[in-house]
Amino acid sequence: MTSKPTQDRHRAKRLALSDPDEALRLARDIEDHWFRCQALALVAFRCESDAMRAAAITESFQAGWELGAVNRVVVASSWPLKVLCKKGGAERLEDEVRRLLAIIDTDRSPVRRAESLDFVLGALITAPRELFWQAYERLEEACSAPLHGGKRNVKGEALLVQWMPVLHAFDPVRAEAALAAIQGPVLAERARANIAQNPDVNPEKWIPRPSLD
Repeated sequence: MTSKPTQDRHRAKRLALSDPDEALRLARDIEDHWFRCQALALVAFRCESDAMRAAAITESFQAGWELGAVNRVVVASSWPLKVLCKKGGAERLEDEVRRLLAIIDTDRSPVRRAESLDFVLGALITAPRELFWQAYERLEEACSAPLHGGKRNVKGEALLVQWMPVLHAFDPVRAEAALAAIQGPVLAERARANIAQNPDVNPEKWIPRPSLD
């Protein structure tokens, strides 16, 4: 059974084009911070009013901030970040990227950092490439960092494997450097196969998260 916050998020998204005022009201009334953050971003993405979009984006980031835990704050905030990326607002986009990267740096777990950065980078696929690479460099570092006791960061390496076709499309040299960071031979082979099998990859379709659909 679908929960009420989920239902209200879907309703707000559906109403955003036909009745943006009601959509915004509905999104604002969602008590759960996670779903309110997403609903406000989805309304912002679809509404035609620049003023309403700006207000909804601000409130979406605020709802994300209220989640408290670093990884939840950052992952939720990737939704309004993607709206900024798709709908303009270059200066604000830079400010929010800087803020979120600073928040991520406070998380001591490389696995959680990588999972958070995966969503931030997904939001920035169509951003100015300089911003994309800023986030990517943090992702590569987190994915390559050893775990407690020096254990290999398998989850991090698996994330790099997923990103490999996009990295290769954007910068083959960086992709080769990322391949070198993957210690597991099976994962390294899968990464090379991902590149070879997807020479004309559509980055947004390959990495759809966070989804504004």
